[in-house]
Amino acid sequence: MIKDRVAMCRGQIGMRTYPSFLLSATAALVFLAVPSGSSAAPPRIAADSAAVGIATDGVPSGAVIPSDGGNRRCLFCHSREEFKDKARSDGRKGLFVDTEAFGASVHGKRNCWECHADADVVPHKKGLERVQCVRCHYVGNTVGAPESRRYKQYQESVHGRLAASGDARAPLCQDCHGTHEVRPADDPTSRVHRKNLPDDCGRCHSRSKAEYLEGLHGQQAAKGNVDAPVCTDCHSEHEIQRPSDPTSKVFSTHIPEACGRCHEDQQVMDRYGLNAKNVATFKSSFHGVALKFGVTKVANCTSCHEHHRILPPDDPRSTVSPVRVPETCGKAECHPGASANFARGKMHVSSHDESSGKIYWIARAFMLLTISVMAGLVLHIALDLLRRWLNRRRGKKDGHHHPKPGSRLAEILATPVRRLDLFVRIQHANMAIACILLIFTGIPVKFHESAWAASLMSVIGGLTVTSVIHRLAATQLILVSLTHLFYIIFTRPGRYNFWNMLPGPSDLEDVFHNISYFLGFKKDKPRFPRFSYLEKFDYWAVYWGCVVMILSGAVLWFQTDAMRFISKDWLDVAKEMHSDEAMLATLAIVIWHMFNAHINPDKFPMNKVFWNGWTNIGELLEEHPKELISLLRKGRVKRELLEEIQGHDPTAAAVLVEAFGAEEAARRASSGEED
Repeated sequence: MIKDRVAMCRGQIGMRTYPSFLLSATAALVFLAVPSGSSAAPPRIAADSAAVGIATDGVPSGAVIPSDGGNRRCLFCHSREEFKDKARSDGRKGLFVDTEAFGASVHGKRNCWECHADADVVPHKKGLERVQCVRCHYVGNTVGAPESRRYKQYQESVHGRLAASGDARAPLCQDCHGTHEVRPADDPTSRVHRKNLPDDCGRCHSRSKAEYLEGLHGQQAAKGNVDAPVCTDCHSEHEIQRPSDPTSKVFSTHIPEACGRCHEDQQVMDRYGLNAKNVATFKSSFHGVALKFGVTKVANCTSCHEHHRILPPDDPRSTVSPVRVPETCGKAECHPGASANFARGKMHVSSHDESSGKIYWIARAFMLLTISVMAGLVLHIALDLLRRWLNRRRGKKDGHHHPKPGSRLAEILATPVRRLDLFVRIQHANMAIACILLIFTGIPVKFHESAWAASLMSVIGGLTVTSVIHRLAATQLILVSLTHLFYIIFTRPGRYNFWNMLPGPSDLEDVFHNISYFLGFKKDKPRFPRFSYLEKFDYWAVYWGCVVMILSGAVLWFQTDAMRFISKDWLDVAKEMHSDEAMLATLAIVIWHMFNAHINPDKFPMNKVFWNGWTNIGELLEEHPKELISLLRKGRVKRELLEEIQGHDPTAAAVLVEAFGAEEAARRASSGEED
């Protein structure tokens, strides 16, 4: 039909004037503006021959243009082969319409002017607007087009914003989906089919395409592997944002989730012999935790594996191959000066995976230590509370002195006795402050997957602030430890306290005696010396904790320097020990120390000796009678005070006997006290 029409036109206007008519028809194709949801009207043929003559660059008004209501009126010109080389007014090619491809497209049954709305006259004017697909593709449209919010997503994307700003390079729908040959996305001939997407996006992003095709993902996608990710799998389809935009799916903090969509899929990873736990191990690493808490200037998956040119570790060109790991980790913004030891060890390790070797066994050892220690401590506390409850229920004295207020006995029992000097209290205060800061800044990292961890981190000021506070507190802990070593080596009170803190056989006897008392096999509690086994446990636990925490923390703090001497797997050991010991120390402080020192029924709500350094005779008789014996012998507690109350307190009498031996026994016998 078209050929017949062309022949007819040639016969009427002659071969000499035909090219001029063809040019005029080409310049005139435009579309009638169609309001959303309304029907389009076909373009009309210009009635004024003079107007036609002007529009067609001198074509006589007698030119015959199809006047039917179909697309033949437009295709009369735009289906000609000559139009393949014609350019639009914006410089782009696209005036030619392949009638066969258009007929097979999703728009094959639509009229041209439904899209080209400003082509309201044939021949049309020059400079037609680019087609706006939103005229039909919106939610609630009445023309039967697929309803989608994707156009809204496009408008809010980087492409849409650039287009709205007038950037001629910004892609519109037709630049990705095609113009007259649009096919469904699942059609292999569609430009947006998975196998065609690298080429589709690569028309603008040529460098990224070249890198992608060189990488493992691109190679597999080219082979037709549907598991291999293509552009839209990472960057999304319509809501694409710049990588520097926090809303982008490839923003630095979102990279683990983007990679995890495939690399955490167990079935997919099993097909290729890959570890589906690698993303999880990354998330639990320092880098992953930092990303979790919003730090953008820290390594993510692409920092090591690259963005598009991703190669397997056994490829020497790969940035994560053993020969290139020092270079990758040694970037100026990461670990400048990284040694070859950075590559000596497994990269993605999990303390729950036996294949992690020594890290796994260290974690198991600490788990066993923590469970056994805390079980013993909690059991001790439970038995202590049980004995107190049974004593009160049976109406028995719990061993504490309850004299009548204002009585002479109450006055003597309340007599103050110095227990801790100022230097010890200063050390304790600094240790307490350091531990509290370390716990509050470290525990969100330990439990980074919990929602409350992010809230606590936010309250503190974020990971950047938290890291500074943690290091300052660690420095304070180191200084306190060094100060204490100076105290116990170079001062007499320090040496005296240290010798009294050394465990001995008597402590083991006291443990069994106390447990027997809790269980009702002993009527009286053991008579503790200056420091009981309860306090000695606290003291030596601090020694153990400080050694482990300071050494492992130093390795983590100065890891680049440390790894000149140790391999990467020992860095992981240090991280595991630091984390697990911190947990054990926190539990011991919160449960064991706080109960014995402050919140047990005898001390609640607080034992003030850590603040003012004073205790009293009553507390010494109850908790440290052997220390009271020493103080009596040294004359730091008046003997007369104990003699005055010994008739009311059997412990006071026993202390006097042990302090002064036979002399006291003879004196008591001569005075008839034994009767």
